Amino acid sequence: MLQSKSFECQISVFFLSSICLSAFICLQCDSKTRTESEAARFARFARVTFKEVYPSLAEQILNDYMIHEGLCLDIGCGPGFLSIEIAKQSNLKIIGLDIDPEAVLLAENFIKQAHLENQIKVEQGDVHQLPFADETFDLIISRGSFLFWENLPKAFREINRVLKPGGVAFIGGGMGRAMTPGKKAAIKLKVEQAGFLNQCSRLITPVMMQEILESLNIQDFKIMGDRTGDSGRRCGLWVEIQKNQKRQPDTSDEHHVKSIKSDKVF
Repeated sequence: MLQSKSFECQISVFFLSSICLSAFICLQCDSKTRTESEAARFARFARVTFKEVYPSLAEQILNDYMIHEGLCLDIGCGPGFLSIEIAKQSNLKIIGLDIDPEAVLLAENFIKQAHLENQIKVEQGDVHQLPFADETFDLIISRGSFLFWENLPKAFREINRVLKPGGVAFIGGGMGRAMTPGKKAAIKLKVEQAGFLNQCSRLITPVMMQEILESLNIQDFKIMGDRTGDSGRRCGLWVEIQKNQKRQPDTSDEHHVKSIKSDKVF
């Protein structure tokens, strides 16, 4: 009888220990969920919600500008999904740049999963002071980042500086022409429900962008939405710069030329 009670006690202790362990694991998981970084949360969200946007936008950019070789810069690359799609559809060597060190680590992981480490490199950097020599890139892209840039004139001056003559910069926040209005509306609703749209509240109009680009003496630019008739406001605006072959004079007060050269990156 005593042995039976002792056995029952052992069983009770075992189950109580198991329950405590399970509760501890759940608390740990919940803690990880609560402390998930913004970069990781966006990567998890974008991988699903924007899964149709990145491939079609990459195809649009490559088809529109016919730049399939050379060096490409993806500013504010985040988890690197657009860079990955550009790499899959071209022979471009790509540098992804993001100011958030965790975003850089996430991008490196996704690039490794895609087996594109030899075609895409990622580093931490600031669009306001690009760590590249003049006239380095054949193609410069950025989707969804420019609304967070603190100083748009300084950022676009830097973009124009590192863009090669004959090169193209395509900067904005739209989803591309392939996305139907219905699909865009569905994605926008998901973005809003996830709380990301609040971060995209800065209003940048085509008139504002035109004034900025003209003040920098940047020529051959277009400001547009995804489709003809789009207002091009908020997240849907695109800026296209096709830099002419003749080098434009640098009108900036600051001139940043740093050590990273295109022939040393890959």
